[in-house]
Amino acid sequence: MKPKDRHTVIVEKIVFGGAGLARVSGQVVFIDFAIPGDELEVEIVDAKKDFARGRIVKILKSSPQRIEARCKYFGTCGGCDWQNVNYETQLNYKQELVEQIFANKLGYHQVARIRPSPNQWNYRNRIQLKTFGGQLHYSKKRSHDLMAVANCPIAQDSINEQLSEWKVVASNVPDQTRLELRAKDLSSASRRPDQKNDQQRMVNKSAQRDSNLSGSTSVI
Repeated sequence: MKPKDRHTVIVEKIVFGGAGLARVSGQVVFIDFAIPGDELEVEIVDAKKDFARGRIVKILKSSPQRIEARCKYFGTCGGCDWQNVNYETQLNYKQELVEQIFANKLGYHQVARIRPSPNQWNYRNRIQLKTFGGQLHYSKKRSHDLMAVANCPIAQDSINEQLSEWKVVASNVPDQTRLELRAKDLSSASRRPDQKNDQQRMVNKSAQRDSNLSGSTSVI
């Protein structure tokens, strides 16, 4: 296999890191956002001696487990891997991966069941973004390329409120500035120790002049 080759594959399982595993003539191909049971046309984007990585070109036949992702950025954003399967299936994937690690590394075969979170959405209490062109960005999957975001379905509501507020003043913040937004109820003791550097003071001076920002924000 070599980059830009295209192949039809059937995804066998999920592996540690979130990708789906398929095979082409016996060689392993890892495919982001692929689900076990998917039949896919994939394009090879990176080929190593022992494995390759592919991207989905077309879903030829969907896995019965596949659902529509809630987030409009899913499939491009690097933050989530499994929004395209329901929560119960996500837990099963995680359980299988944890059991494999304990069995392979420790020879231990009795692993307690993962306890579901009471919140499937709006649970994350901090996010990191970068500024560019007057907008706030996440990084794309397996890339340093940026993608502008207006909200994040897995971030707590108070963080999404801050996202809206920062959009108003982002044009005053230098490009490539890294911001960390925290939920309002997150202890200030968890703030980054370098949050009072020169760059932060410059950003806060301009940003807070234009907006009374809620929650907790630091520049990294």
